[in-house]
Amino acid sequence: MGHYYNPVTTNLDTLVLNIDAANIRSYSGSGNTCYDLSLKNNKGALTSVTFAGSGGTKAFVFDGLSSSINLGTVNGGNQTTSWTVESWIKPTSAGEGSVGRIFQHSSGSLTGYICALDNIAVSNGIKLNTYAVAGFTVRIGNCITNGVWQQVVWAFSPGLVTYYVNGTAIGSSSTTSPASYTGSDYIGNDPGGTSTFDGSIGVVKLYGNTLSAAEIKKNFDALKSRYGL
Repeated sequence: MGHYYNPVTTNLDTLVLNIDAANIRSYSGSGNTCYDLSLKNNKGALTSVTFAGSGGTKAFVFDGLSSSINLGTVNGGNQTTSWTVESWIKPTSAGEGSVGRIFQHSSGSLTGYICALDNIAVSNGIKLNTYAVAGFTVRIGNCITNGVWQQVVWAFSPGLVTYYVNGTAIGSSSTTSPASYTGSDYIGNDPGGTSTFDGSIGVVKLYGNTLSAAEIKKNFDALKSRYGL
């Protein structure tokens, strides 16, 4: 069975997705459906995803080959100008094609955005793809450690994304705002199943605003002991 954890989460009024594998209200510990802890009542369909870990580190395990969580169209998730994706991950590798997805709000072209690992253009990095007719990719390297838990965050405001690892800003990139996307969102893969995450994902949150550095640190502090940090 899953465990019940209810840490303080900042900005509940702008939280539109909160999937937490170790919280029994989000995942019972068995079955193929996970549930959103935000007030938006989203849910996800698990495919080839297993469940492992103990206590607060119980997590969804992606196989690097075909695993995915299909969230459908996230209620409140179509944000184009200001948004934040927060994740707690324990990667085994950079994933399928060395670009394992963490959160995908895009069909892969024309509209939306993608938050993913990147071990192609950089080493041990993360990237953001934004799509508004043409695609635009920004990335930062030497920030991901395989085999350990870490909080990874993309905080997007118009023209700028700031990257955070474990509550600390590690850099930023100028980028374009994505065009509106209303298709299905995914955790751990893309719609075609070709960019599978390899490792464990414990938490994925989506906010409809740009969290401040202090708010991201607050979320990190709320969960760090659970992940042994």
